[in-house]
Amino acid sequence: MVVKNERKRYILVEFYRSPPSKRELINQLRNNIESLGGQLALAKASIHVIDVLDHFAIIRATTESRDLVESAIQLLDFDDNLVTIRVVSGTIAKINTLLNQEYRDEID
Repeated sequence: MVVKNERKRYILVEFYRSPPSKRELINQLRNNIESLGGQLALAKASIHVIDVLDHFAIIRATTESRDLVESAIQLLDFDDNLVTIRVVSGTIAKINTLLNQEYRDEID
């Protein structure tokens, strides 16, 4: 039996205040996706929070559910903490490169 690998997308999310914990972020994302698309959409989205940094989070999702996940991210509510999607990429390396440039700009 041949299993097709799902294509992934990595979403870089910026928080204007300190980001929530990894657990809080994943729980609220799951709740938002389930309320928007149901349990089947949540299963198809296959979301995973890769890392939570100073003001950023990296979230992995399937290509098919990218729009749904982006909508769920926009609905995140962490005590009036503004959330912005900075970039969506097919590779984690591009996200890391952009993060390194962001930190260099802040230091300079």
